[in-house]
Amino acid sequence: MNPRTKAIFLEMLDIQRQFLAELNKDPAIDEDLIRLQLYQIDLEEERLKIL
Repeated sequence: MNPRTKAIFLEMLDIQRQFLAELNKDPAIDEDLIRLQLYQIDLEEERLKIL
């Protein structure tokens, strides 16, 4: 994967993380679901770092 593509993917993951942080402020949203999604983002971010 070229560096530009990797940077775009990492930026998308950051935007997703920000969206989930905002979503987490809503008490109607299950916090465990937010945590699971954040965990998935963390895993994807680590995968991209080793590429």
